[in-house]
Amino acid sequence: MSWTDEQLNKRLHEIVGLCWHEFGVTLTEYYTECIKCVRCSESYWQTPPPRLDFVNTWEGFGILWEFMRKHTDWTKFCVTNGWYIPEIELNPVWHLPVMLISPYAFAKAVVDFFEDK
Repeated sequence: MSWTDEQLNKRLHEIVGLCWHEFGVTLTEYYTECIKCVRCSESYWQTPPPRLDFVNTWEGFGILWEFMRKHTDWTKFCVTNGWYIPEIELNPVWHLPVMLISPYAFAKAVVDFFEDK
């Protein structure tokens, strides 16, 4: 499947367990506008923060990397996308190929992994 950056980011927010905020404006007391997410009801009195970009930023890459490293299927993810390097016969280590050390490539690999589950 061909994914747009927005579709990848939306799906990654779901995978990681974060809300893909969709904001609407509501009037509150004294005619003050409150910006409120229509999904999770989180609200802001000023401009809401930008959504996390897993696809195009190193910050998003780092957050996604930490999420995957702690995930119970990390080894399976590495087997699907990476290499097995037997550093020591009794203590093998799983590594990912260098081509996945890119925000877009890693994001795509994570989404593809969870779509195939």
